[in-house]
Amino acid sequence: MEDVMRLVSTGDCVKIWDTVSMATLEQFNPHSSSHPIAQACWSSNNQYLVSASSIGDKLVVSSLKLSPVPVVELAEGKKQTRVCLSSSSQFVVSGGLDHCVHIWDLKTKRLHRSLEDHKEEVTCVSFNANDSHVASGSSSGDLILHSLITNVSSKPFGHGSNQPIHDLRLSMLRRSLLGSVSDSGTVVLWDSNTQKEIHVFESAHKAPGSGLSFSPASELLVVSVGLDKKIVCYDTASKIVVRSIRVDSPLTSVDFTLDGTGLVVGSTQGKIYQYDLRNSSAPTRVTAAHKTSVTSLRFQSVLYVCSQSSKTSSSKVGSSKKSSSKLCVVCPVGGAARDSISREAEGQQTPQSLPVIEKFNNIGRNSLDIFSPISQGVTMMELQQIQTCFLDLHSGSNSFRKTPLGTPVGSSLVGTPLMASAGRYNPLHTTFMTPPPIKEEELTHNASDPKDYCKALVINSFNCNYCVFLYSVIVIWFVGPALSAAMSSTLTQNIAETASQNGAPFTSLQMHFIQNMIHETLEDFRDSCHKDIINLQVEMVRQFCIQLNEIHSLIENYSVNEALVEEVQKLREENQKLRANY
Repeated sequence: MEDVMRLVSTGDCVKIWDTVSMATLEQFNPHSSSHPIAQACWSSNNQYLVSASSIGDKLVVSSLKLSPVPVVELAEGKKQTRVCLSSSSQFVVSGGLDHCVHIWDLKTKRLHRSLEDHKEEVTCVSFNANDSHVASGSSSGDLILHSLITNVSSKPFGHGSNQPIHDLRLSMLRRSLLGSVSDSGTVVLWDSNTQKEIHVFESAHKAPGSGLSFSPASELLVVSVGLDKKIVCYDTASKIVVRSIRVDSPLTSVDFTLDGTGLVVGSTQGKIYQYDLRNSSAPTRVTAAHKTSVTSLRFQSVLYVCSQSSKTSSSKVGSSKKSSSKLCVVCPVGGAARDSISREAEGQQTPQSLPVIEKFNNIGRNSLDIFSPISQGVTMMELQQIQTCFLDLHSGSNSFRKTPLGTPVGSSLVGTPLMASAGRYNPLHTTFMTPPPIKEEELTHNASDPKDYCKALVINSFNCNYCVFLYSVIVIWFVGPALSAAMSSTLTQNIAETASQNGAPFTSLQMHFIQNMIHETLEDFRDSCHKDIINLQVEMVRQFCIQLNEIHSLIENYSVNEALVEEVQKLREENQKLRANY
């Protein structure tokens, strides 16, 4: 169960799904079976699940290590129907029929704080990204932000009692962005710092809105669902509706896939619909999940995916090596190079040789740019440039003594990988804003001027530390464990799309081979970079010890000798006495 991507859904019971095959991994109900489960959320390590029922009998923390087992029960009799876990999984915030928002400490298993700011039933609660604030909405139409640092609540804001709040979310990419959906079908974007409206999408739904979700990959995209059977996608920058998808049943809940390219939505008929927002408006899969309405949907935590991808990658690499020795596929390298948000903000352009997607200023209803994940910003050509740059550090003549990265002694490490593709767009230079190369000064021992020697040591140490930082960030950003699987899948799709446009489409066997080959290359490259970083750190420690010894020797040679000073002073006093007497 730990090796698959999981999704939890609630309704007549709690179900955990394998998101690839949509097979049921676990099914249980820690609450009263006569009432449906209202909401459930994952812990940060995805080993626990917190759930609340629609009747508010209690909050239950269930362990998922082996089989689902209730381990902690809280808020018995307090009628808590909504629940959310902090990112550290220490605190649980809940709300419900008692008009209060409660914060529970899972370490002590006690109530940490109660907030009595609402006048009616609390319908939704949520932590912000850094757990400094709690946002809550109620059936009275009020939204309240409570600071856990200052213990001060904001004044209620919203649109009044005619618009009860059904769901709210805080963006993980834009920390101050708060979204809410109400009974009138209106979706509102708020600035959580000032509690003022950014934009109101009036009558986005013709019936009560029921769910809202921000994209984890694009700060521009937010999606809402409602009982009018519609999925509505909004652009938060242009403040327009990008796409509206019609479903065959009223919808109750929504959540994004972790790469931001897809959606899962739940309906009142107990079905779960899966959508790929990049391809079409038709669902890729429909699953009969519950006998009652689907009340909530949540994918597992992102941190869990990052840690697990490194475990599963080794087995995939082994299988890809076997397949690559038997098959040989010649295919064109293609795919659109999509600019990242940071590159657009800086106004930098890609070369004409690479296909460019227009900036997302005047997006139309049929545009697909907003639905593309961030990982698609690295094309096959750019990936080859990155790999070539780092492989250059390993290559070269063996007649030179080299550092652990393979660069001959005396050459500057800083700027070497960044200037390897001069005259073309380099994603590393754009992303990290690399300064011009710093030339290393030769460490020649000058006995007449020890200050210059010490200055050279400091400059050399700065260059070495800068290289380690830059090299580590590049490896983590481009070829980290969490990106290898997503990047290989994305590149394979780009290659397949280009091939289908130019000729016959690839078979599933050919696409599987290409994906395994890319995955194998990324994993080998990441392992070699990891070894280089370890060797570089060892070399840094050795060089630091050498510099420390040199500095100590300089201090001993050129520092003031106290014994000589005392002896000179005594000689001066004796000389004065001799002059006075004789």
